[in-house]
Amino acid sequence: MNGVMVHKTLRYSKTPVPTVYVRMAAMPPLGESNYPRDRPYGSGDKLQALADGYFGLTRVFLINLVVLIAVVVAAQTGHLALWLSLLVVLFILSGVLSYPPNKKVGEGLGWGSNGALLASVGIALLSWFCFGAIGYGIVQSMAIKEMKKYGLKVGGFRGLKKPAVRAMVAELRSAEANYGPAANIQPPPS
Repeated sequence: MNGVMVHKTLRYSKTPVPTVYVRMAAMPPLGESNYPRDRPYGSGDKLQALADGYFGLTRVFLINLVVLIAVVVAAQTGHLALWLSLLVVLFILSGVLSYPPNKKVGEGLGWGSNGALLASVGIALLSWFCFGAIGYGIVQSMAIKEMKKYGLKVGGFRGLKKPAVRAMVAELRSAEANYGPAANIQPPPS
């Protein structure tokens, strides 16, 4: 056997007693370690889905903003029928267009099958208030909270940077290639 037997004389004994057996492992290749590293949190696919949903909701919010401005203009000109029809269009458009990004956010957060549908209905209901910012803000803040667990830095008003997300996704996918797919990995303690 490879190893070293260490003998130590106990305090009240006259004979040496083997107390520790040390076995030296072979040196690992350069740049690697001979002990397992912690796996990173989450997966590249989930982070990519979260980011796609986050940026998709931003685009849908801008469309919502343009339609809501048209609603306000119609209300100011006194065209009641146009105003009401644009409100209905705004409701339907917000719900339909927000579903694909909400579905991606739902994949990243592990929502059930109806989570994206409920989020889209909520966004559609809130589309008439504050330019729809409330509904979009709620879903995007949930996505940001999860993305922070991946170690992404989110800067105040400027939000999330696409290059930072791409780099983190690439890093996670390379880690998955080394460790295999992640399964129920908990976030690091805050």
